[in-house]
Amino acid sequence: MRQSWTDDRLDLLNEKVDQRFEQVDRRFEQVDERLGRVEHRLDRIEDGLESINQNLMGLHQAHSRSAMTITVAITIGFLGNITALLFAAG
Repeated sequence: MRQSWTDDRLDLLNEKVDQRFEQVDRRFEQVDERLGRVEHRLDRIEDGLESINQNLMGLHQAHSRSAMTITVAITIGFLGNITALLFAAG
């Protein structure tokens, strides 16, 4: 192993280090680009899920109203039958 470094060897080492960092920078740029595309896709998925959620909430509200309407109609029907039976018996 060498004990001393010449200026030329240090310059060569600096060039190699610079080249490696340039390669790393290019790779990070590629990763950043990919992450940007993934984030865009996630945003679109979130928008779609929000739309589905709103549709389900609307469906839930419609179902609740329908159930309430049916319950009221059945109750009125029973009350009508009871009233008719009371008047017929009395």
